[in-house]
Amino acid sequence: MIGAPADLVGWIAQHPGVTVTDQKRITIGNLPATQLDLKIGGQDVAFGPITGVTDAGFGVGANTVSRFIVVDVHGHHVVVALVAEDGSLAELQPLIDSITWD
Repeated sequence: MIGAPADLVGWIAQHPGVTVTDQKRITIGNLPATQLDLKIGGQDVAFGPITGVTDAGFGVGANTVSRFIVVDVHGHHVVVALVAEDGSLAELQPLIDSITWD
């Protein structure tokens, strides 16, 4: 395991097989964040394992459209990942709008 890179947004965007189709600053739960819309090529993309979980990793499947929101919450990098095989990410916006941080 390694710590998250200082430029987590840039690190995600530079992964092989990832094309950033849109990037913008947003607010999520009253905190500033960066939203990345990603198109994934013909192979799965793995970003890394999930700490404390042995069977699952952090990644996305081939030929999908994804939206990652990267936000610093109380000194911790948090990535909210939305994945839609059919590209219908807009339908998930009410879920994003409901997020609060305590």
